[in-house]
Amino acid sequence: MAAQRKWSLDEITMAFALYFTLSPKEYNGCEAIDEFAKLIGRTSGSVKLKLWNIAAHDQTRIALGLKGLPNGGKLDKEIWSIYAKRGDDLITEGLVMIENLKKGFLDENLRLEIVPLEPGLEKKVETTQRVNQNYFRNTLMTSYSQKCCVTGLAIPTLLVASHIKPWSASKNSREERLDPSNGLLLNALHDKAFDKGFITLNDHYEIVLGSTLKRNRDADEACSFISQFEGQMITLPLGKPPSLDYIHYHNDVVFQR
Repeated sequence: MAAQRKWSLDEITMAFALYFTLSPKEYNGCEAIDEFAKLIGRTSGSVKLKLWNIAAHDQTRIALGLKGLPNGGKLDKEIWSIYAKRGDDLITEGLVMIENLKKGFLDENLRLEIVPLEPGLEKKVETTQRVNQNYFRNTLMTSYSQKCCVTGLAIPTLLVASHIKPWSASKNSREERLDPSNGLLLNALHDKAFDKGFITLNDHYEIVLGSTLKRNRDADEACSFISQFEGQMITLPLGKPPSLDYIHYHNDVVFQR
């Protein structure tokens, strides 16, 4: 029997970027995995196994009590250390490598050439931001059991991964933007109300109404619906609850009293 081919750092980097683009359900098999497997000359089963090896060292999942498959290679753990140092640049590099491989821009050793994903840095930033937001949403969908923490609504297409401290105000991705304690899983209406500062949370995780809703709750159906949850405690997620530091930021900067 031929010796099993070891995963290279380039392959792990691309798999790591793929890990961020997919939901945990898709790690068990999807079209993107099949396509990537063909690009790197591996089986879909090998790629699926590698994604679960990477998941075994994802501290966000571990904090939620979730497990991956720990018996992988040392690079499965090391890639997280590299990510801690390089942040979004590592994900961008992985995405670029995948796209370059599709276009035939990588040599037989899978070394990255300087061929942009798309013209201009802005497109790369947008792509990486979208990947990060997808990872953040998947994390909150898991930690909140795919239910709105206010209403209990369980229709995924109507649920939004809402940042408590806004994305634009947050520090680099790993520190704040991807921190699950900086997120709430809300239905689309409450998400918009929270984002605009019409509602917030107090230190007991209870819904607090702003002055706009209080003035209009009897005259407007949408305001009335949102307002009926005043004083109600949200359903807390698995793992760490929302950080009071982020909630205090929302109260001080976003909330319209």
